[in-house]
Amino acid sequence: MKVFTVKKEKEETLDEKTFGVVSSLNFKGRDNFNYIIIENPSDSRKIYIIKNLDVMIRECNNELSLMQGETDKMNKISKMNGYKKLADLNLFDGIEKNNNNEEIELVKNIINQNKRYNILNDSALIMLPGGCLSIKLKKEVSDLDININWTSDDIYNS
Repeated sequence: MKVFTVKKEKEETLDEKTFGVVSSLNFKGRDNFNYIIIENPSDSRKIYIIKNLDVMIRECNNELSLMQGETDKMNKISKMNGYKKLADLNLFDGIEKNNNNEEIELVKNIINQNKRYNILNDSALIMLPGGCLSIKLKKEVSDLDININWTSDDIYNS
């Protein structure tokens, strides 16, 4: 397992960190998509801590699932639309080609159109190299905003 969930009220060590980095990303393209993957590559040498992850869908109400997995098991995208970079993280969007039972579902909820929704609520995520998060939507969309409140730590050799 390469992604861990920590309850915010029990994360005393995380509270000491500054979470001043908020990255806003827009996934809008010519093609529809129903899947977004946030990947910490195996060779990144960084641990990412994600304190807030919120989304806004403009087109319609939609069901959203947040899942964790490993990068070598994420070959579920049949058609890649786009690729974005956030520090060492890679973000992809596309169409899911099949259900992957190797992922663990963390959150499932209905997202209302034009309303910002914090996926993590009272949790934070720790993402090791080789870990990935998947945001799966029940209906395909062409416009989605994501805000990620995050920090990272280098992994040192001793």
